[in-house]
Amino acid sequence: FVVNIQRDILTSRIDDMVAERASDVASLIVDDASPQSLATNRRSETFIQIVDGAGGVVASSANVDGIAPARSAPSDVVVPTVYHLGKSPIDPDESFRLAVHPVQQAGEELYVLVGASLESVNDSTESLLLALAIAFPLLAIAAGAASWVLVGRAPAPVEAIRREVAGINTSDRSGRVTLPASRDEIGSLARTMNQMLDRIEEGHSRQRQFVSDASHELRSPLASLRATLE
Repeated sequence: FVVNIQRDILTSRIDDMVAERASDVASLIVDDASPQSLATNRRSETFIQIVDGAGGVVASSANVDGIAPARSAPSDVVVPTVYHLGKSPIDPDESFRLAVHPVQQAGEELYVLVGASLESVNDSTESLLLALAIAFPLLAIAAGAASWVLVGRAPAPVEAIRREVAGINTSDRSGRVTLPASRDEIGSLARTMNQMLDRIEEGHSRQRQFVSDASHELRSPLASLRATLE
């Protein structure tokens, strides 16, 4: 998805560029500018051709001089149109984007063809694809390692609470679970454990008090009974 989005954005920029260039060239032709002033560098990845209604090349940039028109001028073109060229007039191995712009000069119908190579788009897309092919496995490994560490550390606070509760014996019930600083589920568990230990200690204290009171109440009748028996 990312690669396709990047390709679409870069291709759209080239389309805008060739359409704007074709419009500029058409404006110069309307102003009777010399076609030779429109020539581009021979090594340029952009070319310009001016084609008449019969499909003949009236003028062209130096890098496509003597080459047939990139596309036969359609007679029904009324707005700048962008095409995709499977083969380039400059390099048959490269694909191009082509803008066609109709223009009138001295009553003659002419068509301005401006083409730009997609080589930069292909190079950028391949670079991004290579970067993603390298980065994605590394990212997956890093995410897996982080998940492993986090999952391994998650039970640690619960284990600490279990050890503290297991260390509380019947002879000394004053021990309590250390409350963590975080106010999450682990903290709620620790507070609940302490509340349970408080209830257990309170119940044990009440039981001892009851036994103490009962033994005190039974002491006097038992002493009197023993004296009578003796």
